Amino acid sequence: MTVWGNKEIYWINAARAIGIIAVYWIHSQKYYGLYMEESNFFIKTFYVNVFFIISGFLLFRKQLDPKILNSENNYRLFLRGSGKRIISNIFFRLVIPSFFFSVLVFIPKCFIGLNYNALSLSEFLNDTILGGTYWFVSALVVSEALFFFLFLSRSGILFLYCLVGCVIMLFGIYIEGYEGTNIWCYKQGLIACGFIVVGALLNKLDDFLDNNLTWYIICLSIFSLLLVSFCGDKINAVVSSLKFNIGGFCLGSTVSLLVICLSKYLPFNKYLEFVGKNTISFYFLSGALPMLFSIILKKILGVHLIVPLIMVFGFSFVLAGIITYYLIRFVPCVFDLRKVLNKCN
Repeated sequence: MTVWGNKEIYWINAARAIGIIAVYWIHSQKYYGLYMEESNFFIKTFYVNVFFIISGFLLFRKQLDPKILNSENNYRLFLRGSGKRIISNIFFRLVIPSFFFSVLVFIPKCFIGLNYNALSLSEFLNDTILGGTYWFVSALVVSEALFFFLFLSRSGILFLYCLVGCVIMLFGIYIEGYEGTNIWCYKQGLIACGFIVVGALLNKLDDFLDNNLTWYIICLSIFSLLLVSFCGDKINAVVSSLKFNIGGFCLGSTVSLLVICLSKYLPFNKYLEFVGKNTISFYFLSGALPMLFSIILKKILGVHLIVPLIMVFGFSFVLAGIITYYLIRFVPCVFDLRKVLNKCN
């Protein structure tokens, strides 16, 4: 049985850490220009999707708690209690930090990437106010906001939330190919609702899975291999691509759950825990740092070489850890402005 301590479970941090390591590896390949398609196919099935699932797990663990449902049995009580906290967390932990970092990296990103045409007011507004820089955060904001409105029903029926969440995902898949504005990456946010549902189911079955973890890992592995064997060339599990499909949802959910299950076997590691607790900071730096080191190492060592690619990944990740450590130590309000506001009050 999973034991909660200080409101956290180590496997959550471990799974998050694995996810953000995969993000840095993919981004390093993107900016350095050396792609490993076969390994990337597997990595892209979970590298961001696992975060959506964990968010769903944590969200529903709170909202379907009988104590919460009983004490907040109408929408007014919900809005004064846990509903207020959901909106507050979305705004202070996701929206404001995303805006801050997108403003911070906007001009350097244009110069580092030699994309001077992007230095315009419209591009600035798109990258900052409209949430264009950090698509994952924007999509998470949209998906969590949608479930916030669903929680107003104060229903304790998991099936209802799962059904509506899947319908929202299917609608997102239906409209993803349509041209037009994608403010706050709402299309990806609609699709992400499917993974939020998987997290809700994981919360419901968590104790059962813990008691049958080995068999569950075997079943997930077999199912993943069967999906890839029969439908591999038709599957797209990358939410950000806007070419996502049902096969991608099935494989993405399966491999992400496999990563989560394997994370439960990992021994405690302080660095892994640090990374997992602060993945939002690592994510905000996951574009600028690989881009910077890619430009430097391509000039020094050349392109299409595996060693410089590994160096880009290593240097970026280590520097992100150092920056994160000092930000948390000296300016933690960057990631939650309430820490300053509470002191002022």
